[in-house]
Amino acid sequence: MIRRIALLGTLALALAGCAPAATPAAPAYSGPLRLQAPAQIAAGDTLGVQVSAPAAEDGQPVTLLLIDSYGPHLHRSALAGRAASFVLGGEQTQYAGAVTLVAQVGEAQARAPLTILPGPPADPVTPLVGPRSVPVGGTHWAMLVAVPFDSYGNPVADGTPLEFRILHPDERLETRRAAVQNLVAWSSVYSGRFAGRSRVSVVAGQAHGPDATFLEVPGWPTGVDISASPRDVPADGHQLVTLRTGVIRDTYGNPMEDGTLVTFVVRAPAGELRFIPAYTIAGAAQAELQAPAEPGTIQVTCTLYGVESVPLAITFLPGPATGAVPLSARVNARDGLVALDAGPMLGPLQQFVPDATLVRFRIARAGHEPLDITSESYRGRAHVELRLADLASGTYTAEVQVGAGRGYASFKVP
Repeated sequence: MIRRIALLGTLALALAGCAPAATPAAPAYSGPLRLQAPAQIAAGDTLGVQVSAPAAEDGQPVTLLLIDSYGPHLHRSALAGRAASFVLGGEQTQYAGAVTLVAQVGEAQARAPLTILPGPPADPVTPLVGPRSVPVGGTHWAMLVAVPFDSYGNPVADGTPLEFRILHPDERLETRRAAVQNLVAWSSVYSGRFAGRSRVSVVAGQAHGPDATFLEVPGWPTGVDISASPRDVPADGHQLVTLRTGVIRDTYGNPMEDGTLVTFVVRAPAGELRFIPAYTIAGAAQAELQAPAEPGTIQVTCTLYGVESVPLAITFLPGPATGAVPLSARVNARDGLVALDAGPMLGPLQQFVPDATLVRFRIARAGHEPLDITSESYRGRAHVELRLADLASGTYTAEVQVGAGRGYASFKVP
């Protein structure tokens, strides 16, 4: 057994001595490496890159790395004739900005900078305007802004010219030229003397876009006039008087914009104030004023933006009944009542006075304080009842008053 093991060991050593020696790995290429590429191209153009290694053997792998603001893009090839060519395009050259190219063969590396320039402005070029309204007069202005892009979405280069075109409400066409700086172009436009809507567009080379608008609004009102109709309304607590302003204009004759708040201030004879809001349409405003229940003169003024009209006096006459009012007095001894019936109470058109019109009754007896009773009309009539037990014996005079209308009757309490 021991002799057999020794024989096998000797045979293994002999075979090992007969095996060929392992070939050592070739060293990585570290010689000269040249990277040829243009210094700049336009966005979207094809990029040709040449990598050459004069001392390298054909077939060695070549790596080209394109690094832009969106990250690295890796390309591979192999040397043929000690050089390799790369053609890049599509999305890799669409984004403007600084790019770094890095080529590597073995341990050799070469770098080259590349600038991708934005293309010309492309549709659409959208104008932005703010504020959206400016007062007329030429001292207030709006800012016009545009951010033009090329066809790949890159902001165009600084210095790119463009033109803003403004059509004012008076059909006056104004142009403003500007150049892109730090991605944007801007200009200012001053208001004119005519109120209305102005339209803005922008043109950059062959690129166009939609329009934008802003309002040139009326300035401070110069004054306000007011009127009222009808002027002969009775103080019945029901009828309405229409308060109107004239067309309210600014210094340049522009009427106030629709929807401008106007306030009518009503001062009653006792000094109480009422505020009636209204809004302009075509430069004027109107509101309805309900007649008071008591006759008298009120003062009305109109105010907007701190500008106040001259006060307007409106006198409400006693009313609504006109002429004599029929009044009857009936004594009912059985039921112990005195019934007073007034009516029909008629207005100036021989119509019933409005329901709920105040009706005053006065019961008087010589040498005694009168008794006042109030009621309300219904379908042109009013009715009150008195208890005989509350009245002393004697002759009484009854009077009814409804606005300007009056009526009289008498009755006797047994």
